Amino acid sequence: MKRHLPSIIALLLITLLLGCQSQPDEPVESANPGAEQPLDPSESEVESSTVPEPSAEPSAAWQIVKQIQPEHKPKYAAFMNELFGATGCGEKFVPSFTADGGQTWIQPVMGKFCPDSIDIVDGRSIWLCNQFGVFTSKDGGRSLSQTYSPYDTCRILSFADDTHGWSSFDWNIAATDDGAIRWLDLEKEYNMGDIAALSRRTPEEGYVLTYDGIFWSTSDAGASWTSTDLEIVDDDMRIANQDGRPPVSMHFQDEDNGVIVLTMAGRGNTQFFSLHTADGGQSWARQEIPLNLGAVYLSHDGRFLTVTELGGQGTVTILENQTVEN
Repeated sequence: MKRHLPSIIALLLITLLLGCQSQPDEPVESANPGAEQPLDPSESEVESSTVPEPSAEPSAAWQIVKQIQPEHKPKYAAFMNELFGATGCGEKFVPSFTADGGQTWIQPVMGKFCPDSIDIVDGRSIWLCNQFGVFTSKDGGRSLSQTYSPYDTCRILSFADDTHGWSSFDWNIAATDDGAIRWLDLEKEYNMGDIAALSRRTPEEGYVLTYDGIFWSTSDAGASWTSTDLEIVDDDMRIANQDGRPPVSMHFQDEDNGVIVLTMAGRGNTQFFSLHTADGGQSWARQEIPLNLGAVYLSHDGRFLTVTELGGQGTVTILENQTVEN
């Protein structure tokens, strides 16, 4: 008995200590009831279902950053950012330019001229066109000079830089590589329909959207084309006719990332939205635009959208694309 006494005493002490440990009055709720909480996140195993899959859907793309109501009540405006922009037509019947977000405007000295299309390459280089031809400014709108036009009229134009551009009228596309001194008809597919929007990103790469909702792209200056049906046009919905003011604008930031802004109408309904691609136009994600319909212009970097109201006081709204990195 004496030989086993120390072991018995030790066992009694352990039992006493365990019985004296304090217990919480109420159970502590788990942040995730029914699940074990790991001591260290690095030690926990994350199930594949808890890892979010990458999504092509951009989040809350457009936010209004500025609204302007110019006194000359433009029918069409184009801004490259919150400060620098141009307007076409309006009460003065001449293009106007601003470098301070619409606080002040300048009009180049010239006769009456209402551009149907404006493309701002940067804060100095601007291209404009209408039924009288193609015009350019190299000094931020202080002066304009007329260049050669490929057709009797120009409805849409897009320039990659000071020299490489496209011009379109109906189903025709012409290209210049010398700053609109000479134009050559661009090779295009026989079934390419009427042109709704153009975007020449580089001398070799460019994009076309036709009124039947087909997106076309070329990487060899028009020698060959690939096409994708965006499935936006049907018997109930068409790209809107806005009395000569652009219902569509399109630009690509690089060979993968691009944006198309669309104004659609049909059977008493209207839709105003943008399509975003991150794979060169193979797939697109849609984002609604929080405004009523209007004439549209998208900046070259895809970051700023200008919307000019239709049939009103010429209110110009500038929106910023939150999915484009600054």
